[in-house]
Amino acid sequence: MFSTADTIVAIATPAGRGAIGVVRLSGPDAQGIVAIMRHAESPLLPRHATFSRIRSADDVVDHAIVTLFPAPHSYTGDDVVEVSAHGSQVILRAIVASAVAAGARLAGMRLRVVHPVELLDESYRRAGYYQQDE
Repeated sequence: MFSTADTIVAIATPAGRGAIGVVRLSGPDAQGIVAIMRHAESPLLPRHATFSRIRSADDVVDHAIVTLFPAPHSYTGDDVVEVSAHGSQVILRAIVASAVAAGARLAGMRLRVVHPVELLDESYRRAGYYQQDE
């Protein structure tokens, strides 16, 4: 099982050909992780698409449109940041790797990449569709 206190990352668009691909981060540290990936360019404004350079430790990964959806008015109920970049799977995976390097979680470890369904699962849990285990 996963922790609901984690900041998670996933490619939100299906694999295949496409001009644009979306990487979604969700969790309490989503804004901070993206600030690291953007190297502290101007702060993100809620629900305002911002042109940004997404960077890895070494280089610029891609130019992207980054949008902040602050909690609780987001897809998951947590802070959500969507990175809309060029649709190449190589680029999208590099953005995920940059997010992981900045603190997003990897599956089964302290850091993890999630399946896109986990984002949906989290939104259902927050909406009260799941009963709490007693």
